[in-house]
Amino acid sequence: MKTFNEFRNQFSSFYNAVKAGHEASVSKDRGGHGLDHDVTVATIATAIAPSIRIAEKAWCAAMLHSTDRVVEEDEVNDVLWKYSHFLEGVFTRDEVEEIVEAALRHGELNTPDQSETQIALMDADRLANMQSAVIIRAGQFRPYIPSFEFAY
Repeated sequence: MKTFNEFRNQFSSFYNAVKAGHEASVSKDRGGHGLDHDVTVATIATAIAPSIRIAEKAWCAAMLHSTDRVVEEDEVNDVLWKYSHFLEGVFTRDEVEEIVEAALRHGELNTPDQSETQIALMDADRLANMQSAVIIRAGQFRPYIPSFEFAY
């Protein structure tokens, strides 16, 4: 399987656009869904995908899956489709739609109508959220609550 950097090089324009979107985000309450989380999920997704083609699609979907936390709710679809233009020529139109749908639906429970790309993304997201870094990321949900209360 390819490394994260190999995928980043393969999809460099796409990666740079997504990264720039994260950096330009005015949303301060991402709830632990920054670029670091997308990279973690993408790396796991490629390791668990059943084939290289699904790994490629799952990597792209993982890089998009925090878009709903980075942009305004009414802009999510437009932004996802803007990013998806960087994938044209690499994937068929149906595959691009599958990638975008996986990113949009990644928070669902497993159902029979989900693509292998979506399943790989959802499983990778769950595995990423089981890593020890989730303790640190949890603080991003409520940064105003102290980590320690020394009075107790």
